[in-house]
Amino acid sequence: RHNRWNNALRASLRYRVSTDQTALREKVYVKVDPGRGNLRYDPDLKEYVPDPDGDYVLFVLSSGRFEPVTRLEAALRLNYDGALYWKRPVGWWQTLVSNLSGVSYLRADESTKDKDLASIYLLNLSRFQGKQTLRGALVYDQDVYIMKRNRSLNFRLQFRYRDDLFNQFLDANDNEDRLNVEKALRMDWRIIPAVKSRSEFRYRNVSRLNPSAPQRNRAINGLALSENITARFFKQWEFRIDGEYGAERNRNDEYPLRLWYARIKPQLNFIRPGATRLTLDYEYQTVRVTENPLSLIVPFEMARGRKEGVSQRWQIRFEYNISRNILMNFSYTGRDEAGFKRIIHTGQAEVRAYF
Repeated sequence: RHNRWNNALRASLRYRVSTDQTALREKVYVKVDPGRGNLRYDPDLKEYVPDPDGDYVLFVLSSGRFEPVTRLEAALRLNYDGALYWKRPVGWWQTLVSNLSGVSYLRADESTKDKDLASIYLLNLSRFQGKQTLRGALVYDQDVYIMKRNRSLNFRLQFRYRDDLFNQFLDANDNEDRLNVEKALRMDWRIIPAVKSRSEFRYRNVSRLNPSAPQRNRAINGLALSENITARFFKQWEFRIDGEYGAERNRNDEYPLRLWYARIKPQLNFIRPGATRLTLDYEYQTVRVTENPLSLIVPFEMARGRKEGVSQRWQIRFEYNISRNILMNFSYTGRDEAGFKRIIHTGQAEVRAYF
């Protein structure tokens, strides 16, 4: 029985505390070639926003101003699986428990000037993320799987909570408090052996508080329904289509906004293991603002980071093994984003040799 409990329930704990001097920081944005950065500057929002094909890279540099701080890093992960306890369940309640599994994850990161070190060491969360905090993060992730081993039909319940406080930058406009909460229900269903479906219903709540720049404050909640269908009738060919519909609202008094968006993305893959891989995909998304009394711009936290209107993106990726030690890569991406003045074309070719 003891061995069965060890298999069904596993835990890992990480705990680390240190006291030292840390320097306040400043952000530096470096311009690079389009497609090589992960940020872009939005002149309407007057800030740098995430973009996987952006032309800016962020560097966080230490200044010469030091502060004494206590750093705490603590994390706990629990994995549990009822099927590992009852190999052959007897009765309905054992069958029910054996079909349940999950992962729980808790993490607390804190860099603080608080003199009450006992509260920090003993994980008194009421002392975290206060006025003395330079940087802090509280994270709680919960996944519950139902019939995880059933490939024909299984479900997942998901909860994500993350609270971040940034107070270590010299520029007050860079200091802010962010809260992200997500709840989701996902269903994986094998319609026929060659066709699989994944459906997900998701609720999200995003808060952003910046005392020095109230125009950056957010209080967003939204609902989204997504569908992914994968078909593989031939061994080397795979077809996928993703669709999503969402409705979101920013409840902040200084930035009232309500919208809905719809997205569809078909994709075709050709794969010859160890030899060739070809991917063709096209993405179309439309964003419609239904309530905007102050004629504001859609912030990047809403509508998957897209602005009002129609956005399109198409991509070709090709990989070919010329020989065992020589690999050739080619990629091309085209973007016609809402709010952009022109279509952006990005191409890259590369040959690698291994010796």
